[in-house]
Amino acid sequence: MQKSKLLIVEDYEDTREVMVQFFREEPYEIESCANGRDALIRYLQCYHCQPMAGILLDLGLGDINGRRIIRAIREIEHGSQQGCTPIRIGIISGSIKLLDCLSLLDDCGVTLRIEKPVTADILLPQVREWLTAPLVSSVRQTAAWIGAR
Repeated sequence: MQKSKLLIVEDYEDTREVMVQFFREEPYEIESCANGRDALIRYLQCYHCQPMAGILLDLGLGDINGRRIIRAIREIEHGSQQGCTPIRIGIISGSIKLLDCLSLLDDCGVTLRIEKPVTADILLPQVREWLTAPLVSSVRQTAAWIGAR
């Protein structure tokens, strides 16, 4: 049985490595990258062969704003000729202010929000539930919303 892929996008190496270690005993194939450019490349590489189950994304990346990454992914999904199911995107952020404002991102289908610093006992149960829950309709509507803009 093939493991579900989960991509962790975090620019701080120590934080990224700790998060990857949290998942070592979990039934997921974990990939990680340090910037938005690499995240989009990994997403596109997996898009046609083995789509990812989800992306855990730090909003404060140095190269590409997290909102732009989310929008780019949703635009790719909208333009797809294969009618793909939108990928789950979760935000992990160290800024309480950002978390307070994340309702804006609900329009882009963000279905998980976790505040840093994160521990395994907080992260793992939330990710398990997030990846097994039915995909919410707001994520499906997001691709249509982006296409209408």
